[in-house]
Amino acid sequence: MGLGCLVSGHKPDRPRAQYDGHTFWSWCTRCQTRLIRTSQGWRRPTADELADHRLRAALRSHHEAQARLSERGT
Repeated sequence: MGLGCLVSGHKPDRPRAQYDGHTFWSWCTRCQTRLIRTSQGWRRPTADELADHRLRAALRSHHEAQARLSERGT
């Protein structure tokens, strides 16, 4: 974590924030730490939140691949 983040907190890259179907995710523009948006604001995610996010991404990729196969009539 950088000095700026220690002093004033993380600064999320809001224009690049992405929604995973459950929560918004971004990166700190100062120290490149992964951030999650909650009702209390942006913060570092817990290990469980990161695991859930990765699972959602994997499932989304799987569903997108299946949809491409269906479009081809396979």
